[in-house]
Amino acid sequence: MNIGLVILGVLIIGAMFFFSNILITPQQKSQIKIASSLCNSPLGSIGGAISSDVATNCQQIGFLGTIIGYETFIYLAGIVLLVIGVAIPSSKKEVHVIKEVEKPKEETEDELYFEKTETKGKKSNEYKFCSKCGAKISKKSKFCTKCGEKA
Repeated sequence: MNIGLVILGVLIIGAMFFFSNILITPQQKSQIKIASSLCNSPLGSIGGAISSDVATNCQQIGFLGTIIGYETFIYLAGIVLLVIGVAIPSSKKEVHVIKEVEKPKEETEDELYFEKTETKGKKSNEYKFCSKCGAKISKKSKFCTKCGEKA
């Protein structure tokens, strides 16, 4: 189901229903049709030439008359979009990624390597090496400063 087309179809149908049944009553529809035909006649053209108000009203009535004239087509277009949206499969494809993860092994004191180094003018420091990445870390460190592995 293509949700975008379904939503568009529902919006078109809903907007047309609101416009043609709630915003404009059936009596107003018939008045608009009559006024629209009058504005399109030579009498409407003469009135539009005489007064700019008449010309503006004729343009508005002509627009509303056009929408009312295409009411059936607009409903049909909304229904077609709705049906196509339901019929067409979604373009999204679900992808499931399965990662193989190694269970961390328990570290013992045997696996940690200790090294004593001598520095000039200072007493000796003890270091150990991370069992995961091999980085040299202080004996007092609880975690590796390079990879974050528990020491």
